[in-house]
Amino acid sequence: YEITYGDWSSDVCSSDLRKSEISAYDFRTGQPLLTDDVIFQGQPLTRLAPDMPFKYLGFRFTVTGSWEQEMLHILQSAQDLKKHCSKHPYPIDLATKVIEAIQEARFRYSAALVPWTRERLRSLFCIWRQNFKAAATIPQSTANCVFDLPSSKGGYTLLQPEVTYLQALLQHIYHLVLFKDGIQESAIHHWKKLTIELGTDLPVEMGQLLYKENAPRQCPIARLLALAYELHVTIQLPLAHRENTSSSYLGGSPSAIS
Repeated sequence: YEITYGDWSSDVCSSDLRKSEISAYDFRTGQPLLTDDVIFQGQPLTRLAPDMPFKYLGFRFTVTGSWEQEMLHILQSAQDLKKHCSKHPYPIDLATKVIEAIQEARFRYSAALVPWTRERLRSLFCIWRQNFKAAATIPQSTANCVFDLPSSKGGYTLLQPEVTYLQALLQHIYHLVLFKDGIQESAIHHWKKLTIELGTDLPVEMGQLLYKENAPRQCPIARLLALAYELHVTIQLPLAHRENTSSSYLGGSPSAIS
């Protein structure tokens, strides 16, 4: 099968042909598909195995749905910031704000799409904390409890990835149901499917069950429910409002971990 476009498209794409890759996967059989017969401008495209990541719109994931490379990229990019944190000529207050803004923005960009584990989020926070210490010219040996205590107790509370993660997930779900279209219908369908699977439509109970699972789900609704339970916060869930049910809130539980 040969891919053909207009003359203007051929001119634009010809220089980027070396960067063009093709990947195919049969989800029914769980096997990769051959792509040798797909030709573009008389040449075969570079084949990318379905379990190999590729970059699209700044995201790194595989055809099979793995976001492992994106998580590793966020962790490494935060780690790489450390060399820019120390020995800077800027006021400490400015330097710490800039570093915090950069590392949070990098994480937030893809956060809602990536099934972050609690362990990975803790690792990311450790790197964020190291970067803050470096930017503030504080020795890395400084006790971490300083950054866990509230300001009323003499501490300096740092923004934790879980907070940004929760905000990104909630914003993402609001966007999914913003318009009455196929995307909204799909989101409501996944919500209903989740309630049937878990045997309850009470968000607190759903969050508790999802929190106990070994690994986070790809579904952003499920991840939001689990995270809301973990952080024991109450937030409005737009899906339930669209469905006209009484389950319009996600609630945390007093029994959630501290």
